[in-house]
Amino acid sequence: MSVVIAIKTDKGFMLGADKQATWGQYKLKTNDKIFKLDDCPNTVIGGVGMLQEIQGVQYIEHLIPEINILKDEVDTKIIYTKVFTNIITFLKDNKRISGDTLESMFIIAYKDKGWLINHDGAINEINDYEAIGSGEAIALGSLSETKNLEPEQRIKLAIQATADKTIYVDDDIHILTTY
Repeated sequence: MSVVIAIKTDKGFMLGADKQATWGQYKLKTNDKIFKLDDCPNTVIGGVGMLQEIQGVQYIEHLIPEINILKDEVDTKIIYTKVFTNIITFLKDNKRISGDTLESMFIIAYKDKGWLINHDGAINEINDYEAIGSGEAIALGSLSETKNLEPEQRIKLAIQATADKTIYVDDDIHILTTY
């Protein structure tokens, strides 16, 4: 699995993730779980779960449709009605899923707004910080206890704490921002 963490800062969102993937009983390294989208400036998305779903999402053109027109009007309704549908449609068209649910969860951040996208399409807005994946409870506990630190340091500490407690997370950390 992995862990993806999002923290709202005074400039926008910062996302961090480890890079480990597992295949059965084997650990695989250097798999990015967070990435920027070429056609969606100021957007970072991260995922945990099935690597084929996570990798597929980075190839969706116009994940947030008409982002250049919408600009600051991107909201929970757009994520719920357009983005999740775009993910499902793209993955079905490319034969990565067969139904209308995912085996993965995503965090998507655009400028100073962030959302957790659940595998069944439920959308939760992120107001401060969030973590998904293996050891998310450990990461959330760390984030709760480090509110006085800088966001990057909080992410690193949370991922390290998670890596110390679960075999599905490592301490090779990747961090991106929406700004």
